[in-house]
Amino acid sequence: MQVRMLAQTLRLASVEVKPGPPAIITVTFDPKAAIPEGGIRKIMDRYQRRFRLRSALSFEVQMPQPDWASVFPELTAALQTLAVCDTKKPIPSA
Repeated sequence: MQVRMLAQTLRLASVEVKPGPPAIITVTFDPKAAIPEGGIRKIMDRYQRRFRLRSALSFEVQMPQPDWASVFPELTAALQTLAVCDTKKPIPSA
């Protein structure tokens, strides 16, 4: 539920998780959404070689952990990083 709330706050078009080693998280922004550039930079710095910009509205992050229990906290942390850097919107509480 927290992922859904963060996705709505950030106006994401989709969040996809492809399982398997490595698990791949793909985040796509809505074309009308304000993209938090500072948050994208922080995610780039955090994940470095595992980060890939797919388009102006989409990026993916490779997670070495293949299982959902390990990927979920990383996904939540990445979305929270974007939400914190998006100063126009409040961060939803858990």
